[in-house]
Amino acid sequence: MKIRKSIPFLVIALYIALILFSPASYINRPKFLFLSIARYPLHLVNQVFYNFNYLIHSKKLIKEHASLRKTVDILTQQLVGYKEIETENSRLRKMLEFKERSPLKFKAAGIIGRDSSNLSDTIMIDQGTSAGVKKETVVVAEAGLIGHVIEASSGISRVMLITDANSRVSAVVSRSRQMGVVYGTSTAVCELRYLSLDADVKPGDEVMTSGFSQIYPKGLLIGAVIKVEKEPTGLSLIALLKPSVDISATEEVLCIE
Repeated sequence: MKIRKSIPFLVIALYIALILFSPASYINRPKFLFLSIARYPLHLVNQVFYNFNYLIHSKKLIKEHASLRKTVDILTQQLVGYKEIETENSRLRKMLEFKERSPLKFKAAGIIGRDSSNLSDTIMIDQGTSAGVKKETVVVAEAGLIGHVIEASSGISRVMLITDANSRVSAVVSRSRQMGVVYGTSTAVCELRYLSLDADVKPGDEVMTSGFSQIYPKGLLIGAVIKVEKEPTGLSLIALLKPSVDISATEEVLCIE
């Protein structure tokens, strides 16, 4: 009975073997017919295995991509941190070199707040009376004059910038020794006023503190002339100055002791 049930399978197996291994000249047509029929299920099976393998590898690639992306983000953050440290070190190095060159004594401070409006142009620094910083203390950077302290508490001080509309600085043109007073305008430029109509002042001239002041010592760089024009009455000249210190890009200052 078992032999009878096995006969059809044996016949089919024998037929397949005959088709596959017989010479082509004898059974080309049956062999071709079999292969034509078998091609589609074989192709389907191949596609199933291919897609299954692709899904497995895709999951692995997705995990690897996520891991690499996380690593890239960490390295990017570290690089940004290193660049920030390098920039800070460069600023502090320049400030230290300036302190060593200058005969003046300084107290370093950091800018912790800014107030630039139509009413005032000031900054807050993290040093106060406990560190010897008091009202009228002059504040500079390695590039030049910033302003002076107008309010001081134990650990914080407010500094009026030379661009403030209430700021006045006695000044001299370095090249020609022309005297004047630098006024703040609450803008990015200052005005050197009270210049005679024949004053020898031209764009590019550097303007320094003259020392004729109860607050500012002599020889601090204020800025450079960018334009010379007549004042509205036509009786004198006004020189527009670009301050030497870009306060918007400054984070540390020096207070003259």
